[in-house]
Amino acid sequence: MISKNVLEDVLFKYPELIEPGLTPRARHLDLYGLEVDILFEDEFKKRVAVLVRTAPIEKEHTAEVASYRNTVLSSEAPDVSLMLVSDKVPPHLQRTIEHNGVAWKEITAFQIKEFLKKKNDTELLGAIGG
Repeated sequence: MISKNVLEDVLFKYPELIEPGLTPRARHLDLYGLEVDILFEDEFKKRVAVLVRTAPIEKEHTAEVASYRNTVLSSEAPDVSLMLVSDKVPPHLQRTIEHNGVAWKEITAFQIKEFLKKKNDTELLGAIGG
């Protein structure tokens, strides 16, 4: 299992694992009173606040995501979107997350290891035990 800090390191260095066109801007940033793990900017200059979780997403994570979303919406921040990234997002919770207006991305440890091997990133591979 990849630690949360290492997963954040990988995503910050290689945002294309999440989606093309993202540029990393900050880590552990206070955004409208909530700490987001990574803040990106997309190709349209829109901010993408990413919450990184390891291990399977559970019901309490969906409540956390809904709280984040409500806070961002109440702050009237149309230039911010939220995304949850984890190595496992169970199908029944995917719908709940989407229902709350939050995007999600599942990136498995295997996918990360294979990606890092292709990039020949021995430093991060070593950090995840690959």
